[in-house]
Amino acid sequence: WLEKTFSSEEAALLGASTTSVERAAVSTAPEVAPFGQKIAFQENMKDLFTEFGLTETNDKKKNFFLVAVELGKEVQEKYGIPYQVVLAQACLESGFGGSGLTQKAFNCFGYKTGSRYQGSEITMQTAEYYNGTRQMENARFRSYSSLRDSFMDYGKLLTGNPRYAKAFNYKNDPKQFLSELIRAGYATDPNYVSKAEKTISTYGLTLDNGNS
Repeated sequence: WLEKTFSSEEAALLGASTTSVERAAVSTAPEVAPFGQKIAFQENMKDLFTEFGLTETNDKKKNFFLVAVELGKEVQEKYGIPYQVVLAQACLESGFGGSGLTQKAFNCFGYKTGSRYQGSEITMQTAEYYNGTRQMENARFRSYSSLRDSFMDYGKLLTGNPRYAKAFNYKNDPKQFLSELIRAGYATDPNYVSKAEKTISTYGLTLDNGNS
């Protein structure tokens, strides 16, 4: 594991301690969301399938993947982040949309509130790492009205943080773009890039720039 030091604001957003750090491991295990929230997530997925002209399958993970591809392309168009990177991170961080945080709050990237955040929030239990020791604690996460809002906030946060500026030199190289994000402190897992790529390879996509 790698150790990095973050500012208080960056640590809050990334779920990290401000001293010896490992990025928060928001559980991607499926969690039963309250009925109303689960329905809201399902309805949003259906609306996006209709909007994008997609055909729903019996595979819930694949359904999220298909929607994430389209939302990732919107982020790419607006913020210049390779859609493969957006897709890989969304699928990895949210467990293909199955995490409790995503089901309850449309939060696909595990972003916490941060001191400057003024939107809706949700308190959930998460695993934090302090000096290599895993601890469970309650934390405040950003809550969104839709999956699209979560994806767009992700784009806004990356482009608005000078820490990640170097990554944008590799807009045509998704794997290097993600590698630069990790090198800049987005995550401390040295295997993050390979895990992200393995996640989307489930449905035949890679971080190579030849993907259509």
